[in-house]
Amino acid sequence: EKERFRITTFTVRDREVMMGFPVGYVFKPLKELYSTLKRDAFGVEFENGASWHSRLDPKYHHFCNCDFKFEPSPNDTEFPYEIQIGTQREHRKEGYYLNCEKYAKRLLGNAWSLPVVEELLSPLRQICEKRKYSDYDYVYPWPPH
Repeated sequence: EKERFRITTFTVRDREVMMGFPVGYVFKPLKELYSTLKRDAFGVEFENGASWHSRLDPKYHHFCNCDFKFEPSPNDTEFPYEIQIGTQREHRKEGYYLNCEKYAKRLLGNAWSLPVVEELLSPLRQICEKRKYSDYDYVYPWPPH
């Protein structure tokens, strides 16, 4: 008799816990984002030339420039589509549209990589002299989002 194995990937909740974040630290805000987009942007009809940009809270306005994809979601009776947001860099390639769970996993993956690389390279601080370079701008103008 063959043994059967069930293979699953780690959930967003599992990944949050493994990284030391509180449960829901990443997933709850993203759930709010996707719910807000469903409710205020795509789940309503607009009159007199109004757009969803005017109805959306300003903290979500930078999502107006994103590409979106809609997949059927038969479990949701009010809005029977799952919203997928195209990633900024690769949004032109097929397959880089992320639903809420995939977006959360991507953010958690990005959050993991920088601290780990910093920790792996930290012994170099003991052997390398710290210096500032004259042509390097140490103040990076991060986008407002």
